[in-house]
Amino acid sequence: MIIQRGQYKGQSLQEVPDQYLIYLRSRSQIILNAVDEEQARRGEEGATSDQIVAARIIAERKRIERANRESAAIQNELRAERARIERATAEMYAAHARLENAQRAAALPQGDTSWMGRIIQAGFRQLALQNHPDHGGDNKTMRELLGAKAELARMLGGHR
Repeated sequence: MIIQRGQYKGQSLQEVPDQYLIYLRSRSQIILNAVDEEQARRGEEGATSDQIVAARIIAERKRIERANRESAAIQNELRAERARIERATAEMYAAHARLENAQRAAALPQGDTSWMGRIIQAGFRQLALQNHPDHGGDNKTMRELLGAKAELARMLGGHR
C-alpha cells in the first residue's frame, strides 16, 4: 500500500518508520469509531428503541473486536521485541565470554608451566630469606612479596 497523504506521501508502508505506523493505527481507530457512531446515529432516525439499542450494541462489539485485534498485534510486536532483546543479550554474554577467554589466554603462558613455578618458588625463597622480619626485613616488604607470589601463582593456574 502506498501512503496518499502526509510527510510520507508516495512511500509504501514497508518504507515508513515504526512510529508513523503507530500514528496511522491510532488515527484509523479514531476514524473507525466515528464511522460506527455515525452509522448508529443514522440508524436511530425513525428506529424503535430496541433497534437503537441493537445498533449501539453492534457498534460497540465492532469497536471491541478492533481493540482486541490491535491488542493482539501489539502483544505480538512485544513478543518479537522481547525475543530480539533476548538474542542480543545472549550474543553480548557470548562475546563477553570470548573476550575474557582471549584475555586469559593472552595473559597466561602456554604449555608446561612446572619450570616457571619452580623458578618463582626459588626466587621467592631467596627474596624471603633477605626480606623476612626474622632476618632483618620488614613486615610491609614481606607482605608485598607474598602478594606478588600469590598473583604469579594465580596467573600460572595455581603452581607455587
